[in-house]
Amino acid sequence: MKNLVSLMLLVIMGTVCLTGCSNDDEGGAPAAPFTLDIAVADIKDVSASVTVTPSDTGSYFAELYPTAQVEGKSDAEIVSSVTSMADFSAKLVKGERSYQFSNLAPSTSYTMVAFGWDGRSAGPVAKQSFTTEKKLVPQQQSKYFDVDYWADVYHNGYHNFIVYMGDASHESVNLTSAGTIYTFSLYTKNAPGENLLPEAGHYKMLPADRTEPEDHCIEFSESKRFTTKDFVSKNDYTLITDSLIDAEMDIVINSDGTVTVSAVIVEADSTQKELTYTGSVVAKDCSFKGYTGPTINGDLDFTADYTLGYNYVGRQFEIMSGGDPNADGAEWNNRHRLTIYLNGVQTADGSYVPPVGTFTVSRNELEGFVWQGEYVDMGGGVEGPQGTYYYFLDNNWTSYYAFVVGGSVTIAKGDAEGEYVVEANFKDSNNHTIKAHYKGTFPTSATSSAKGFAFGTSATSMAKSPKLHGKLQRMPK
Repeated sequence: MKNLVSLMLLVIMGTVCLTGCSNDDEGGAPAAPFTLDIAVADIKDVSASVTVTPSDTGSYFAELYPTAQVEGKSDAEIVSSVTSMADFSAKLVKGERSYQFSNLAPSTSYTMVAFGWDGRSAGPVAKQSFTTEKKLVPQQQSKYFDVDYWADVYHNGYHNFIVYMGDASHESVNLTSAGTIYTFSLYTKNAPGENLLPEAGHYKMLPADRTEPEDHCIEFSESKRFTTKDFVSKNDYTLITDSLIDAEMDIVINSDGTVTVSAVIVEADSTQKELTYTGSVVAKDCSFKGYTGPTINGDLDFTADYTLGYNYVGRQFEIMSGGDPNADGAEWNNRHRLTIYLNGVQTADGSYVPPVGTFTVSRNELEGFVWQGEYVDMGGGVEGPQGTYYYFLDNNWTSYYAFVVGGSVTIAKGDAEGEYVVEANFKDSNNHTIKAHYKGTFPTSATSSAKGFAFGTSATSMAKSPKLHGKLQRMPK
């Protein structure tokens, strides 16, 4: 019995060895691991050739991905994602395979991913990355790289730069010689240094329907081409304006403070070109600095004989000297004008008339108070007066502002039907006294024919957080 048990143990041990062991002395060798070799060739701007060579006849999966899709993922995560696809089995291949990719994006990194599959588990993951070449397009050398820095001009948390390239001399977007300029509206999250330059790096145009910026982007609606036609002088030419369909820009800031710039653009007619520049930069600070223009230099006391009445929302009215500015032969200049921000009283016909009483100046926009004046950033590069202020336009079309910060206005009804008496006694931000006297009617919906300049537009009637599109025209700096 003992011998029988020993014999059975020997048989069992022999079986295990035959099926689970190898014996190099008897010619048995472990199976070579299944490997995949990936070779990339003929890399162009939109194409590349990839060859995958397996070590034997086993099945494997191979596919090309933008590197951004697989970067940072472990091999296990890649295998899990791929094998969960419904058509995974149909994508398995055998033998050496050559792939010709012809619809790639220029200047983009791609990664070929391949691994063996035995029906239940994956072999080692092979990966090979490459970057397509830059798009080959005709080059045009720019004569300059000028920068207007507008800070957070649209109140969206991003710093804005208008960049100019081209061959025509210019003052902002106004061309002063024959030729062409290109403008690019760049955004960064970080503010610039003392040089006012946008950060070095790559910038790409956002789609036209994007309403919010992102870091290192080019915004669509303010990226344009301006070309002169029939140029005679800087004040006599026809301007042709076209939007850019697409654009990418690379900025390198050199150690000596110069820049090297490449901007690849697609113009409105689908023409592609690369604008290049290496050299110094002219940068201008266009960010909001408050009111820096001329103002009154002493006390004022004037009688007003005309009013445009209240604006359409009943928030403010304007009185002025010089009579009706819309009368034949009349002009808008050389007249004292005072805009008073005081909520009106709505009449039955929807018009507004002033309230009766004495109303003091407040720092805030409050019912029953006169809102003080100031010069504000309205967004989108538009600056202007807000609240209560004095305005004068001289014969040279120079504007003078004074912003009311104190005092009061007394308003009473006059003797005639619909007549009002306005007595203003204000102080401006430079402690000058501004007194104005008006006696007359206020236009109603039935009688109003006033069609003046909208100098009284309040910043509060504008969007608090302007978007990228539907922008107002920027004021020249």
